[in-house]
Amino acid sequence: MTLDKKLSLVTKIPIVGALFILVFANIALLIFDPIKRVDADSLPTIRSWVYWAATDYRQRQKTPDVVYLGSSVMMHPTWWQEATFRNKDVDLVADHTSHYGESMIGKYSGVNNLSCFNFGLPGAVPSDAYMIVKSLFKEEKKPKLVVLGMVPRDMVDNDFSHAGSSRHYRYLSRFVDTTGMEELAVPNIWERPQYWVNDFLYLKGKSQPIQQVARHEAESLLAPALKSLPGSPLDRVTDEDRKFAMHHAELEKGVWVAHPTTPYFYVEAADADCLKRYATPNNELFQNQKTWLDMTLKALKDDNIEVLVVNFPVTNMALRCMRDGVYDRHVSTLKAMAAKYDFGFLDAQASGKFLPEDFTDWAHMDASGGEKVHDLIGQYIGSKQKLVAKLGSAASTSVAGKEHNQL
Repeated sequence: MTLDKKLSLVTKIPIVGALFILVFANIALLIFDPIKRVDADSLPTIRSWVYWAATDYRQRQKTPDVVYLGSSVMMHPTWWQEATFRNKDVDLVADHTSHYGESMIGKYSGVNNLSCFNFGLPGAVPSDAYMIVKSLFKEEKKPKLVVLGMVPRDMVDNDFSHAGSSRHYRYLSRFVDTTGMEELAVPNIWERPQYWVNDFLYLKGKSQPIQQVARHEAESLLAPALKSLPGSPLDRVTDEDRKFAMHHAELEKGVWVAHPTTPYFYVEAADADCLKRYATPNNELFQNQKTWLDMTLKALKDDNIEVLVVNFPVTNMALRCMRDGVYDRHVSTLKAMAAKYDFGFLDAQASGKFLPEDFTDWAHMDASGGEKVHDLIGQYIGSKQKLVAKLGSAASTSVAGKEHNQL
């Protein structure tokens, strides 16, 4: 069949013609990739937890000296204590500064005018930490010290699929070249076809930025008309909205606010969630995230950023949910990883300072827990000459009457 006849066949059969056009357009889009040519920072996106934190970090004129990394077990106590310390409401969606952390590190190290950034994210795991490091800690945006807080859930969570499924990972991948990381990000080969689809079907893989660009343009076009309409009661933020904000894909300012006078509470209903996450030791996830943790610490070492790995405290409920050996394996892994790269290690659980009333559920601490853990972090940093020197203190021999120790 000649080329003319083939083209004639394409034009006579609508489905074949449409498929031909779609394939041709897809190939052209993959080659020229107009979305990739746009500055990633300028692309509209879903305003998720990681979006707000990353945007805040990038836009700061002064790079934070200390960055706290981890999941919500780092985010919550840092944030609740911040509201108590400031004695005013703190909106975590928009405000990631930890003045209390600055105060505690300054108290024990003698270093003044420090800035501390709370980069704890709901559900974050070591692969998310790696993406934060690779996407944000560049050139003049490198902190001097990273405090990485972890609990066993961060590496064995039965409710977590794989690195590539994380909202944090997917958002930050726009700033990181993930070529060659597919096997680690999506370990199960039967789950990879959906990612291959995203790679080779342009309109599918780029659907989110395309939708966000279209949405942005539509909102700009309709803004004059919408301004004249009365406000809707559906736009009001209620306590019920705030309760589930932790799980929202998109957030706005004002939906997640800590109050300095919040009375103590414990959510017993969350205990079922603990049982689900620790039902069986997810050994495959543990080995995978252990690799990501090693990659994260290596990347920080290569960038000359000091690290303090902290084993965060857990409740008796969490310990009862774990199978034998899971907790000990977790602690020994953190300790060994820190030693491998000559980083600090602090076992906050071993301090024996944490009580049931320091927790709001099986996993998260409140302001009192935040006060204790950041006091321990400040003490540890202040006792290590290497860390004090890194933070820029002139006092290199003693702090609060105690001699510094090397890491």
